[in-house]
Amino acid sequence: MLEEINKRVADAVTVFRLAPTKIAVFNLLYEGIPQHTIKLVASTAVDALLYVLSNNLVREYVLETYDSEHNHHTLITIHRRENLIEKCLRSTMLSMAGISKKLQDYKLVFPEHSHTLKQLNQLGLLNTLSTQSNV
Repeated sequence: MLEEINKRVADAVTVFRLAPTKIAVFNLLYEGIPQHTIKLVASTAVDALLYVLSNNLVREYVLETYDSEHNHHTLITIHRRENLIEKCLRSTMLSMAGISKKLQDYKLVFPEHSHTLKQLNQLGLLNTLSTQSNV
């Protein structure tokens, strides 16, 4: 994958590495990266989430939009190019439909990325989830 190649190139030319978890540190050490070039830091995604929650930044309209009466929410994203080939996308959509039927007390939130939406349209899969009230 192009993303992985970019990571490998960046890793080869960098002077130090910022690892978000202890597992990431161990992975770098396993790859032979010198320990003195690795710094354990926090995960920016987790930090951002904690900041939003601790500062009550979740807007009321977001909760209304995503039906806050449901006790459980599941966020599903499909946007990596390798997951948008017909076989994968068709299988994923059918799986999501099956999950939504079995887990009626869950709200499945599925923001459609533009290239995902385009592929769903091209493959005739856009309406696969439209009959599910909890998606």
